[in-house]
Amino acid sequence: MNGIADKLNACGDYFTAGFMTHDDGFFGALVSYLDNAPLPEYTGSELYPLCSVWRVRGILNYHYSSSVELDGAMLNRSMLDGAEKKALLDKYGKYHEVGSSIADRYALSGRGFTHYCPEPSDFFECALPEYFSCFEGDGAFREKMRSLGGAVVGYVRRIAVYLESFAGDRAKRLACAYRKFLSGRVDDFFDAFVRIVFVFALDGMDSLGNVDLMLSKYKRVGGEEKLFSELYEAYENNNAWNLALGLDPETAIVALNGFDGASRPNFSIKVDENTPASLWNACFDAMARGARPAFYNRRGYESEMAKRGVERDDIKRIAYGGCSETLVSGKSNVGSVDAGLDFLHVLSDILSAREYDSYEKLYGEYLNEIRNNLKELVHQVNAEMTAMRTRPQYIRSLLCPSCGASGKEYNDGGAKYTFSVIHFCALGNAVDSLYALKKLVFEQKLFSYGEVKGFIDDDFNGGEKYLRALDKLDFFGNDNAEIDIIAAEIFDTACAELEKHKTAIGNGEFLPACIMFNTAMPTGRMTKATPDGRRAFAPVANSGGSVTGRDKVSPTALLNSVAKINPMRAVGSWIVNITLSESFVKGDNARAALKALILTYMNNGGCQLQINLTDKTKLCAAVDDDELAKTIIVRVGGFSERFSNLNKETRKFIADRTQY
Repeated sequence: MNGIADKLNACGDYFTAGFMTHDDGFFGALVSYLDNAPLPEYTGSELYPLCSVWRVRGILNYHYSSSVELDGAMLNRSMLDGAEKKALLDKYGKYHEVGSSIADRYALSGRGFTHYCPEPSDFFECALPEYFSCFEGDGAFREKMRSLGGAVVGYVRRIAVYLESFAGDRAKRLACAYRKFLSGRVDDFFDAFVRIVFVFALDGMDSLGNVDLMLSKYKRVGGEEKLFSELYEAYENNNAWNLALGLDPETAIVALNGFDGASRPNFSIKVDENTPASLWNACFDAMARGARPAFYNRRGYESEMAKRGVERDDIKRIAYGGCSETLVSGKSNVGSVDAGLDFLHVLSDILSAREYDSYEKLYGEYLNEIRNNLKELVHQVNAEMTAMRTRPQYIRSLLCPSCGASGKEYNDGGAKYTFSVIHFCALGNAVDSLYALKKLVFEQKLFSYGEVKGFIDDDFNGGEKYLRALDKLDFFGNDNAEIDIIAAEIFDTACAELEKHKTAIGNGEFLPACIMFNTAMPTGRMTKATPDGRRAFAPVANSGGSVTGRDKVSPTALLNSVAKINPMRAVGSWIVNITLSESFVKGDNARAALKALILTYMNNGGCQLQINLTDKTKLCAAVDDDELAKTIIVRVGGFSERFSNLNKETRKFIADRTQY
């Protein structure tokens, strides 16, 4: 292996060289990289680094979820000969193939993927070398963590020396902050911010939680908005994800005031009846400037996560990884999203299998198939979780002090809390389909079951009369009690089944969620036409709300329908999209109405709400106008994105949403 490593080191691929020269390739790769890889370039910014520590790409690369990923193109272009390439592939191939335990039908919005929020405040009260004392003790794992911690200390020392080579106050201030990181505790806001940025970069720039609370005890001297602006620019440039705010309103306001046009982060704003008017207005001001935050039911999340074993001292650490997957910063390992269940696909399967002479038989069999599918899904997720022990995640072990306390690696149950987020999708489509059959076939008898099945098989060619009949029904999202009861029963059936099961690692709970991000279209391509009038392979519902365009009454009616299912039970995050006119943040009366809409939904058991503010004419024009699309930021289905970065099919799907 040394010959391979020599070639790799010579071309600067220190990560892959370390993987090949150590018995534990995952550990060796990290240490070799930290010891040798060139530092990111400093360009005069207030903060550093503004990219992932792991930005230097090689054949093998650090990945915050899968631990290590293979770049086949880099391997093919490398100077390694055929035998050396085979040796590398043989060693890498000994480890579990990420996601392979989970079938395609359940890999809807994730396949054994894991987001994380480190807790940088764990690094505030001591020098960096002292932090690693949490890994003192016997055992090979703790010894590795201490060695890896030493490599991180060496990397930070290199940063300090590098920054000291630059003239200028910004570089000197940064160098001083990094020297202090090596020698003592945080004294001020800037030093704390520098440690937040470094820990974020070391983790690989995934997500951060409750940054306002972390910074709340440090005095501000003015200009802190610029720090947040640089952080948000780094989020966008590195495709980073979530940032939670709301626990310290004064600091959260500064953070929101720092928004100046970046498409990220996915702001997660925790709100309740005590959220001050000043923070609401800062949110609405940021929205008027283009930000697309989502609002979270603070009390609801705290109550539900306490039921799932999160201790009182850790409740304020509740945060959100990726789009909106619930976790406990610095103390949890949460599969997010591990796998998902498509309610519509399950219905399509049973409709294809046989005919039904009563709605009750159809409905009963459908609920039973939901249970059966979830049992199999959980089995596959647990198999994946167990297999991932072969892919140790040492960086997250290092950033999770619970791993030091337990003496276990992160993927082997080292975190204090283990959860798995399971995504439920297309509830709106499934409910609309069942309601259509119930009303038009079994009650009104306007069509026979066989006729409707024929329409579906022919993708509604010749089914115009049936489609016109559908237009007269009030579907899910319009505060129709009869159909909302169906939605609640399906949701309850799925949640109740998940509650019966525990995770294979950590004995944690499975957390229901609906997190569609950009998956409504690919998910729809798995299912033929359905009784709700959806054409074959067309998109499914964009969130846990109504099918796109079917919420015709008001935003209040939409949220009333969703509230009836008790969405807070889906504490993994049951996201709901609504689209409002830009006028909703203009003027005190409009803002008061929007605040009331959000809080009423939360008080009724709502989980999370994400709002697009749009000029409908402009948004529709931007579907085909790439330059105009660059000026628009939208909330897609869990994350915010520049409209120009979406394909035109997705743009149109978003533009077609009902606007109030």
